[in-house]
Amino acid sequence: MPKPNKVTSDSITFPSVTRATENKDEETKPLFPDDPIYRFYFDLPAAEALKWAAAMRPHALLSMGLPAMGAVWLGVPLTYLVYTKNNAVTPEFQRKMVERA
Repeated sequence: MPKPNKVTSDSITFPSVTRATENKDEETKPLFPDDPIYRFYFDLPAAEALKWAAAMRPHALLSMGLPAMGAVWLGVPLTYLVYTKNNAVTPEFQRKMVERA
């Protein structure tokens, strides 16, 4: 599997846990985890992890930098728990996302 790339969009630099496919233009280039089982399903039984990893689809890079439309969560009190055993999003990056929201 190719080495993950560090991908940027807007003012956020995404962690190198994702890689971009080569055949798309920069704005619509899809993101896909380098190892979905390790990143998202490490705490599931192997058969279930394989099932969910097979169901994953790429996510467009362009959507990562766009403002959320109809951000209904802005009208209610919020709490975000920083998950330290997350293999996909580091605690530092989770905090950056919260600051940006």
